[in-house]
Amino acid sequence: MKNQRVIWTIAATASALALAAFFARQIVGGPDRGARPPDRDERDRVVAQMLDRLERDHRARFAATRTLVEKAAAYCDSPALASAETWYACGLRELYGDFDLGAAEDDFSRSARMRPEWAWPVNALGIAQFVAGRREEALRSFTRALELAPGWSRPHGDLAILYRRAGEMGEALAHAEKALAIEPEVLVNHFNYGVVLDDLGRHAEARERYERVLAAAPDMAQAAYNLACSYGRQGDAAKALPYLERAIQGDPAFRGDAADDPDFDPIRGTPEFARMLK
Repeated sequence: MKNQRVIWTIAATASALALAAFFARQIVGGPDRGARPPDRDERDRVVAQMLDRLERDHRARFAATRTLVEKAAAYCDSPALASAETWYACGLRELYGDFDLGAAEDDFSRSARMRPEWAWPVNALGIAQFVAGRREEALRSFTRALELAPGWSRPHGDLAILYRRAGEMGEALAHAEKALAIEPEVLVNHFNYGVVLDDLGRHAEARERYERVLAAAPDMAQAAYNLACSYGRQGDAAKALPYLERAIQGDPAFRGDAADDPDFDPIRGTPEFARMLK
C-alpha cells in the first residue's frame, strides 16, 4: 500500500506535476494586476477564506483551496501587504506546488517570525524538514507547534506519520489516537489512524476509517486507494476494483502505483485489473 506517497512524498508523481501546473497557471505577478491597487481589506478577506479552507484541507489537496492559497501568496509580492498568513501561503505553494523544500522552509520561517505565537507555520516547517530528511529538526518543530497549540490535533497527526515512517509503531499509534481524541471531526485524523492500523495488521478497523472518510469526502482518492489495497490483499477483486477505479478517477497517478503495488498481486491476473491499468 503506497499510502506514504499520498501524505508527504509529493515529488516525482503525477499529482505533484498537476499541483505545480495548477499553481503556475494561477500566478499573475501579484494581486489585482491590471485592476485597482490591492488593499489591506481585500487581503484580509482572501486570508480569512484561505484559512477557513485550510482548516478542512490543510495539505491544499483540492482546487478550491489551492486557488485561495495562490491568491494569498500573491500578496507577498507587495511588501506593504505581506503578512505571516501570506508567507504561510507562499510556503504551502512551494511545498505542495513546486516542491521547493528550501523555499518552503524560508517562507514558513518568515511567517513564524512575523507571528511567533501561531502554530501553523511552525508545524508546516516540521513537514518540510522531515521531507528533506532532517528528522530531529522536524521533531523539534512539531514539539514546538504542540507547545503553541496544545489543543490542536495536526501536530499529533504529523508526528504519527513521522514515527510510522520510522517504523516506531507504538509512538505512531499513540499520536494518531491523540489526534482523534482532540479533533474527532477532522477527517484526515481518521485517515492517518487507518494507515497506522493497516501497518499494525488491523485491516478491518482500518477499512472502517477509510470508509468513514469517503462517506464524508467522496473525492478523497487516497482513502479509496487504501480500501482497494486492503481488499486486493484479500484477493477480493469484486470489492477492490471499484475502489481502485474510484481512486484512479480522483487521481490518475494511482494507476501507476497500482501497476507495481504488491497489495494487488492476488488479483493482478484478473482481466478487469489489467483493463483498469491500460
